[in-house]
Amino acid sequence: IPHGSSPKRNFDNEHVMFTVFRFKQTDGKPGYTLQIANPDWTRKVTVEGIPAHISVLHAVRTSRHEYFKRLPSPNIRDGKLTLEAAERSLTTLTTLEPSSADPVMVR
Repeated sequence: IPHGSSPKRNFDNEHVMFTVFRFKQTDGKPGYTLQIANPDWTRKVTVEGIPAHISVLHAVRTSRHEYFKRLPSPNIRDGKLTLEAAERSLTTLTTLEPSSADPVMVR
């Protein structure tokens, strides 16, 4: 992730889409938002290359039956995390604190 590089991805299907956004946080340190789009079945996803100064990534998921559901933060060890991506879901991992406001629902 640091200095324009991307984390490595280790998925069992190349159809899984992965994006990373880097931004400056209010404390001047770089912040990150990672998005994992899984269009198919439930699968394990591993992300490597997370900078050492990131100890927590907040997680939320949207899927067919979940709308911006907060998830437990995945464990980050040695710059690596593994999580289960639900089928047909978008999982967001971010250094930003989640808002306490309810998400906007569009149907």
